[in-house]
Amino acid sequence: MIHYKDKTFCTGAGCAKFNICDRALTERVLQEVTKWWGNANAPISRYSDPTQLECYDGPKQQIFLREGK
Repeated sequence: MIHYKDKTFCTGAGCAKFNICDRALTERVLQEVTKWWGNANAPISRYSDPTQLECYDGPKQQIFLREGK
C-alpha cells in the first residue's frame, strides 16, 4: 500500500514535542498530502495510539475495558 512519504504519522497533539516532531500530522502536512494526492482522500498511515509511543511526552490515554460479555 502506498502511503504519503512511506511514513507513519502521529496525531498526538497533546505531546509536548508535537510542534518539533517530524512525524506530527499537522495542518501543513495535510495540505502537502492533498497537493501530492490531488484530493483530501490521500492514504496516510497514522499511529493508532500515539500515547503509547516511546517518544510521547504528555498525558497518557487510559483505556477502560468493561468486564463481561
